[in-house]
Amino acid sequence: MLRAMKKALLASLAILSLASPQYSQKRSTIMGDAFQGVVVSSNETTREITITYTDKEKNKTETFVGVLVPGYQQKWRDGTKRELQMSEIKPGVRIRVFYKSKSDNVGGKKVKIATINRIEFLGRDEYTGLREALGVAPSLPVTLTPSDKLPPANPLKLYVAIQEPYLKERLIKWISQWNKDLAAKYGSIEIVSELEQSDVAAVFFWGTADSIGLLPIIMDWGHEWYQATWHLVTKDTEGVKVLWLKPTLETPKKNEAVRGWMEIEIEKRMRARGSK
Repeated sequence: MLRAMKKALLASLAILSLASPQYSQKRSTIMGDAFQGVVVSSNETTREITITYTDKEKNKTETFVGVLVPGYQQKWRDGTKRELQMSEIKPGVRIRVFYKSKSDNVGGKKVKIATINRIEFLGRDEYTGLREALGVAPSLPVTLTPSDKLPPANPLKLYVAIQEPYLKERLIKWISQWNKDLAAKYGSIEIVSELEQSDVAAVFFWGTADSIGLLPIIMDWGHEWYQATWHLVTKDTEGVKVLWLKPTLETPKKNEAVRGWMEIEIEKRMRARGSK
C-alpha cells in the first residue's frame, strides 16, 4: 500500500510539473545547461549564435549568445552525421542548445563565454511532434481550439495515430468493447485507416513539445515511465485543430490498465454526446 501511495504521489507531481508553464528557457539538465528559443543570427567568423525566447504572457524576452565548438557534428533525421555549417542555422529556426559556461580574458577583461556542444532542431513550432505523428506536412497550420465535444457523426470515424503497439492495441480493444456494450445508447466508433476519412484522430507520441531527451521519470514495479503527449484532433481544409491535449507519463512496457487517458477522454465525450 505504501509503495502504491508513493508511486501515485510521484506520478502526480511529475504530471503537474509537465503541465506547468516554463517561463524561463534557460535551465540545467542532466545533459548540461540548456537554452531553447528562436535563432536571431549566426556568425560564420566567430561561430556565435544568438537565440531569443519571448514569453508572450509576461511580455518578456530572454536572449542567449553562445559559441559553437569547432567541427561540430550533427546527426540528421536520415541517420547520417556530418559537420553542421553555420549557414544552416538560419534566423527564425527553433533550436535548443546545450552548453558549458566558463570565464575567459578578452581584451584584459574577464568575460563569461557559453560554449555550445550540442544543438537540437525543434521544428516549425510546438506542434512539430503532432504533425510528425499524423504524417502531415510540416507547414500545415495547427491551432489550439479546446472543446469538450466530439463531431456528431454516428458512427464516429476515428483515426488512430499511435505508434506504441500496446497503447494502440489497448485503445482498439476498448473501442470494440464500447461498441458491444454502449454503442446502442451513445453511438458507435469506427476505426478508419486514413486521416482524411476521419471525424477525429487520437494521437500519441513520446516526449512533449518542451521535453529534453527521453529519460525515465519514475521507475517502479518493473516499469519505466516516460514523458508522453496525447491529443484529440480534427483536420479540415484549414489545417489541424487540437480539441484536447494531455502531457502525461506512459510506459512502453505493457501494464494491467484497462483504460488510459485517451480511452477515458473519448468515453466521457461519447457519453456527453449521447445524453443530449
